Amino acid sequence: MTTNYIRYFIFMMLIFVACTKDEYEGPSLQNLYGEFSLLSPFSISNLNPDFSNNEMVKFHCEFNKSVDWKITIRGLQTGSVKEITGFQTD
Repeated sequence: MTTNYIRYFIFMMLIFVACTKDEYEGPSLQNLYGEFSLLSPFSISNLNPDFSNNEMVKFHCEFNKSVDWKITIRGLQTGSVKEITGFQTD
Protein backbone atom coordinates (compact mmCIF):
# COMPACT_ATOMS: atom_id res chain seq x y z
CA MET A 1 0.00 0.00 0.00
CA THR A 2 2.84 2.38 0.78
CA THR A 3 4.31 1.61 -2.62
CA ASN A 4 1.10 2.79 -4.28
CA TYR A 5 1.25 6.09 -2.39
CA ILE A 6 4.85 6.61 -3.45
CA ARG A 7 4.01 5.85 -7.08
CA TYR A 8 1.00 8.17 -6.93
CA PHE A 9 3.13 10.94 -5.40
CA ILE A 10 5.85 10.55 -8.04
CA PHE A 11 3.23 10.49 -10.80
CA MET A 12 1.61 13.71 -9.51
CA MET A 13 4.99 15.43 -9.22
CA LEU A 14 5.82 14.51 -12.81
CA ILE A 15 2.51 15.94 -13.99
CA PHE A 16 3.12 19.25 -12.18
CA VAL A 17 6.67 19.55 -13.48
CA ALA A 18 5.67 18.65 -17.04
CA CYS A 19 2.83 21.19 -17.09
CA THR A 20 4.92 24.16 -15.95
CA LYS A 21 5.40 26.84 -18.64
CA ASP A 22 8.79 28.44 -19.13
CA GLU A 23 7.35 31.54 -20.82
CA TYR A 24 4.09 33.37 -20.35
CA GLU A 25 1.78 34.38 -23.17
CA GLY A 26 0.91 38.06 -23.44
CA PRO A 27 2.39 41.09 -21.68
CA SER A 28 3.59 40.93 -18.10
CA LEU A 29 1.38 42.30 -15.34
CA GLN A 30 4.13 44.81 -14.50
CA ASN A 31 3.83 46.30 -18.00
CA LEU A 32 0.04 46.51 -17.76
CA TYR A 33 -0.56 47.69 -14.20
CA GLY A 34 2.85 48.66 -12.81
CA GLU A 35 3.81 52.19 -11.95
CA PHE A 36 5.85 54.04 -14.61
CA SER A 37 9.26 55.47 -13.74
CA LEU A 38 12.47 56.53 -15.48
CA LEU A 39 15.51 54.41 -14.69
CA SER A 40 17.86 56.84 -16.44
CA PRO A 41 16.95 60.32 -17.73
CA PHE A 42 16.80 61.26 -21.41
CA SER A 43 20.27 62.09 -22.70
CA ILE A 44 21.71 63.28 -26.01
CA SER A 45 25.26 62.40 -27.09
CA ASN A 46 25.86 65.64 -29.04
CA LEU A 47 23.89 68.80 -28.23
CA ASN A 48 25.20 70.82 -31.21
CA PRO A 49 25.85 68.40 -34.09
CA ASP A 50 27.20 69.58 -37.42
CA PHE A 51 25.32 67.42 -39.92
CA SER A 52 27.35 68.81 -42.83
CA ASN A 53 30.29 66.85 -41.32
CA ASN A 54 28.09 63.74 -40.85
CA GLU A 55 28.26 63.94 -37.06
CA MET A 56 26.10 61.35 -35.34
CA VAL A 57 23.63 62.00 -32.52
CA LYS A 58 22.57 59.26 -30.11
CA PHE A 59 19.63 59.36 -27.71
CA HIS A 60 19.31 57.26 -24.57
CA CYS A 61 16.70 56.80 -21.86
CA GLU A 62 15.62 53.77 -19.78
CA PHE A 63 12.16 53.01 -18.42
CA ASN A 64 11.06 50.38 -15.90
CA LYS A 65 8.58 48.88 -18.39
CA SER A 66 7.94 48.82 -22.13
CA VAL A 67 6.25 52.00 -23.39
CA ASP A 68 5.44 53.69 -26.70
CA TRP A 69 7.88 56.58 -27.12
CA LYS A 70 8.43 59.30 -29.72
CA ILE A 71 11.30 61.75 -30.27
CA THR A 72 10.53 64.77 -32.48
CA ILE A 73 13.46 66.69 -33.99
CA ARG A 74 12.79 70.08 -35.61
CA GLY A 75 15.41 71.88 -37.71
CA LEU A 76 16.20 75.43 -36.60
CA GLN A 77 16.86 76.86 -40.07
CA THR A 78 14.61 74.80 -42.33
CA GLY A 79 11.88 73.87 -39.87
CA SER A 80 11.94 70.30 -41.14
CA VAL A 81 10.64 67.63 -38.77
CA LYS A 82 12.00 64.13 -38.12
CA GLU A 83 10.16 61.73 -35.79
CA ILE A 84 11.64 58.57 -34.28
CA THR A 85 9.22 56.19 -32.56
CA GLY A 86 9.47 52.87 -30.79
CA PHE A 87 8.10 50.49 -28.17
CA GLN A 88 10.62 49.17 -25.67
CA THR A 89 12.30 49.85 -22.31
CA ASP A 90 15.42 51.66 -23.59
